[in-house]
Amino acid sequence: MRTPRVFVMMGAVAALLPACSGVGSSHLAATSSQPSTSASTAPTTTAPTTTTTAPVLAPLTGLPVPATTDLSRPALGVKIDNHGDAQPQVGLDVADVVYEERVEGITRFLAVFWSQDAEGVGPIRSARTSDINLLGSLGQPLLAWSGGNDGVRAAVADSDVVDVGVDAQSSLYYREPSRYAPHNLMSDTAQLVSSAAGRGSPPQAPFAINPSGPVPAGAISTPGIHVDLDGVVASWVYDAASSKWLRYERGGPHVVASGTQISASNVVVMSMEYWPSPADANSPEAQSVGGGSGVILLPNGTAAQITWQRDDGHQPFSLLDTAGSPVAVRPGNTWIELPRESHTTLMTADEATALKALR
Repeated sequence: MRTPRVFVMMGAVAALLPACSGVGSSHLAATSSQPSTSASTAPTTTAPTTTTTAPVLAPLTGLPVPATTDLSRPALGVKIDNHGDAQPQVGLDVADVVYEERVEGITRFLAVFWSQDAEGVGPIRSARTSDINLLGSLGQPLLAWSGGNDGVRAAVADSDVVDVGVDAQSSLYYREPSRYAPHNLMSDTAQLVSSAAGRGSPPQAPFAINPSGPVPAGAISTPGIHVDLDGVVASWVYDAASSKWLRYERGGPHVVASGTQISASNVVVMSMEYWPSPADANSPEAQSVGGGSGVILLPNGTAAQITWQRDDGHQPFSLLDTAGSPVAVRPGNTWIELPRESHTTLMTADEATALKALR
């Protein structure tokens, strides 16, 4: 097996995709006049006016939703376990946005729901101080979590987050008897949102969404990437049939309880520093305010180096390509990986083939 290489894209090594360019068009208008006659006037028919109503788009995915959708609905963040004993997770595949962050030796997910609900979701675990700034760009979201130490509880209480965790809404949580504690706490996203009626505010997307944005500078076709999160390696392999990226970890496909393999239209890797959390020195805290390097995977099977910037925890992330131009994700769900610097490598074609054979 070839040694994975740190994600570096150079024109001399990889064939670059041409940037999209606008196609110019000209409109020719022809005008003809008929002399008037006194004999008769032909009846005229006025074509009916048709009005096209723009579709209602989900704020976190950019995909159409029913016109009856409640656009005032806040986003719901759910802290989901990624311990080996927590798999298969429930509901993780229908989230609009998922952050994967480092915790103590493994990872946890911050799954954000808006356009779809999960009747069952979990296993739900404790929050971390990293979550406050990650949620900050989503307006005033709700947070479903199983609690935390005093420092984390204070951080949540002092934030704009609406607490719908187990301590605030205990009746909406239950233990799944087929699983072992603490990896068995479940809930229902629609019920959690209903419990916070009148609180929270609608979200904005963490990134710009553009269905026809230009291909980022330096973009290349790739079979996939590996993201080393210090305890969990997340591998994303491109599936041309669905125009999505399929997730693998722990030596096989990452499959949820419904039997569905997790997939994403977009994968955004943002390398971050991790500092000891002020709530617990043993807990790493992602520094999601500032900037750093990264990689973006788009639904056309391309990958590009990016940088990310954010000056405040309430702002969305700004993504720039190597030419300094803004980069937008495409409509669809997005997974956001938060590794340390130099922990993302390109996948070889042989590696991608071997992973696909594990289905």
